[in-house]
Amino acid sequence: MNQPETKISEIELYRSIGYLLYAISSYSNRISKERIKLLKNELISHLYSTISISNSDDSQTIAQTELIFNWLISHGLSSKFAFDSFSNFINKNESVLTTEIKEQIFSYSKEVAEKLFSIEEAQIVLESVRKILFH
Repeated sequence: MNQPETKISEIELYRSIGYLLYAISSYSNRISKERIKLLKNELISHLYSTISISNSDDSQTIAQTELIFNWLISHGLSSKFAFDSFSNFINKNESVLTTEIKEQIFSYSKEVAEKLFSIEEAQIVLESVRKILFH
């Protein structure tokens, strides 16, 4: 029998955030691969600017978001695949994810969705994220 996780590694968390951000940015097939790459660069820059990088471990942790994003882009994987991967991570770690972490993830998801989509489309995307995080 699988035991629930007692803690989440930052690498796993940022990797899953990479899946989520890709899922959001690729949600609409109207957004080009080039635009998704530009968005990825913007998101990574934002992460580096908002998180204090005190050592190489922190830098490596954020790099996980970029690595997953690049992998998803290069393989042309679907938004659904990325949402499912993020959802699996959340379900696996439900017992250790705090409401604060979930709210931060949702808030950042909202920023991204509102940059990319009309109000109506952003609300649809965010409803999917809300269901995964707060079911």
